[in-house]
Amino acid sequence: MTATANPQTIPQITGTQDDAKKRTWLSLSRVTDKLTPAYFVYSMAAAFLLGAWIAPMIMGPHTSHMGHTHAGHAHSVHAHTQIEVSAANAPSVAIDVVRDTMSGWNLLLTLDNFALTPGSVNEAHVAGEGHAHIYVNGQKHARLYADAYHFSSLPAGEVEITVTLNANDHSEFVVDGERIQASATVVNPIPAM
Repeated sequence: MTATANPQTIPQITGTQDDAKKRTWLSLSRVTDKLTPAYFVYSMAAAFLLGAWIAPMIMGPHTSHMGHTHAGHAHSVHAHTQIEVSAANAPSVAIDVVRDTMSGWNLLLTLDNFALTPGSVNEAHVAGEGHAHIYVNGQKHARLYADAYHFSSLPAGEVEITVTLNANDHSEFVVDGERIQASATVVNPIPAM
């Protein structure tokens, strides 16, 4: 069998080929000749939309914070399950927020009966360990895995900073239904105009 290309780029099949094979080759050639850039664009758009529709079914709800799901609650509320601890064995937290000599503010944390365990985040609850959550004016700002945090900037005016103690699984530690937390208020100067 020999094949040679003609000016229309459809090979001429000679020799012992049967008519069915010739018809199949010619049919495929005609289909591919009709593909346009618009067809390619529409195909890519369809694939993207199909992927966007299927991905949540496969991957589950949107996650952030290293796997902590935010489905079902808003970031500003950021409600977590609670772990009730007795007052006698409860961890405690105290904070101090001081102006940084270069810029911004520094949050300094003092803990009792509590160990910060960044390597165990998103793992099962273990009594007396976990991490902290920082809130600025009631909005969750960050997680805290160490005893200090630097705010490069804060809103102008009176600012309330709150730190809660959270278990590895993000549950909030509570005593008699009240979150174990510490708050401080600072007055951040309003920039001169």
